[in-house]
Amino acid sequence: MTRERLIHLCWAVASLLVMAIAIGPGVNNFVVAMMGDAITVDYPWLLESGRAVIARGGLPGTDIFSWTHGEEEWVQYQWLFEVGLAGIVDLIGIDWMIRLFMLLVVAIYLLIPLFGGVPRRVPYVLTVTIGAIALIVITINMSIRPGLMTTLFLLIQYVTLAKMRRGELFHGGFAIIGVMYLLWGNIHMGVILGIISLVLMLAGDFLEKGGFRRFEPADPDIEGQPLAPAVYLAIIGLAFAASLINPYGLHIYERIIDVSAQASHTANVDELQALNMQWVQGQLLMLLVGGFMVALTFSRRALTAQEIMHLVLFTAMGMFAARLVLWPALFFVLILPKALHHVWTDMKSRRSSLHPMLGAAEEFRTMIVAMVVLFGVVMTLAIPHNLAPQRMGLCEELMPGLAKIADLRRLEDRMFNDPTSGSCLLLVDPKARVFIDPRFDFYGGDFLAEAAAAMRMERDWREVLDRWGADSVIMRKAWPVIAALDRAEDYEKLFDDGVIAFYRRREGG
Repeated sequence: MTRERLIHLCWAVASLLVMAIAIGPGVNNFVVAMMGDAITVDYPWLLESGRAVIARGGLPGTDIFSWTHGEEEWVQYQWLFEVGLAGIVDLIGIDWMIRLFMLLVVAIYLLIPLFGGVPRRVPYVLTVTIGAIALIVITINMSIRPGLMTTLFLLIQYVTLAKMRRGELFHGGFAIIGVMYLLWGNIHMGVILGIISLVLMLAGDFLEKGGFRRFEPADPDIEGQPLAPAVYLAIIGLAFAASLINPYGLHIYERIIDVSAQASHTANVDELQALNMQWVQGQLLMLLVGGFMVALTFSRRALTAQEIMHLVLFTAMGMFAARLVLWPALFFVLILPKALHHVWTDMKSRRSSLHPMLGAAEEFRTMIVAMVVLFGVVMTLAIPHNLAPQRMGLCEELMPGLAKIADLRRLEDRMFNDPTSGSCLLLVDPKARVFIDPRFDFYGGDFLAEAAAAMRMERDWREVLDRWGADSVIMRKAWPVIAALDRAEDYEKLFDDGVIAFYRRREGG
């Protein structure tokens, strides 16, 4: 064996070890987190919304879940996700639905970037390590919700445009974008993020194609050529037009603007608060930002203008609102490995002592696939033994009590409830009508703030209940208003299991 071959194999083995170390904790931490967090309090109303659309054969015109807003128009802008969720759950069950969800997320952040999303000349060790870090970062907010599909569509769009720049796609790229936005406009309001990403690509390629910013990649073989502005304008026009083929047309964009402007709504939703840098997810995101800063020192050799714009804008969004961290994590996986590859290649061109290989050799591709597949099989076999106790997430501990409360409730009850109880109740009593549930953008910031203030005892809870004509209360025991209800002589406690309680106003009270 030659010295060159020995060094080559040493690099490859070291890279495989790094990847094994990264994949293990990264995927394992993600799977463990999702055993309790894949199902959120949004899941019940998303599921029942889909079932309602299937049963009716069309979208309901007004709200079907609350007695407080039952006559108001309900813009079901993510109806296709809800129908798909209901169909899949009813077909394969919730346990296999969670497995399918986990597999899709691992594919988005690890497998697709590893086997095509990132150019194959980029060392696997970079893509796998950054992908594994991203899988931990996204545990802040990843769950079975429509935002998952926005993540998938952002990935498809970014990879499609990269192939168009390299001349591997053109008309096929237009077809992919058209079909994708047709679906996206019926699945999630995150469709606006796709348009924003296209605009960033247009701006970045315009700067480089027009000579305003020079990009001289250290490894030009993995880069394409900037697309003409006319091509981008055609793509953006196609994307926007396709997204309008939905039951509400342009109204979905009006809805996006309206929801974004609800400052009081934002203030009452935990996951819309700024990312807490004391959390390990926030610290790992800063680690990725550190890698970005390293690449910026070689910016003209490592990063295109549109790549810089994507990382800056989406990272700022993720730090401003923790819910949005899914998308900077995605772009770090797609951009940072390639940028660091350019940095390494540039360093090699200046220092001949650096070995030309960083990462596993091409011949180890089969081994990597086998390693990932084996890990996936082991986790799939292990999941059933750990999943059942936490299957329904935050709803799990409430469901025994809610099932008993459902037997005590009267059809005509006008109950006051917290959002979590309101949504979880649908799992045991789909026909129940609630005061509020987690569809905060539907209820509006003022109504949410009023309900939250009453539950926190920040305003007169009796005044709120009397004004709305509520005659019963279903409330988790953690809310401060519980102590007041226990003291209230005109309310009778009918159920209390230490987790959730049910009260009804006494006759004449």
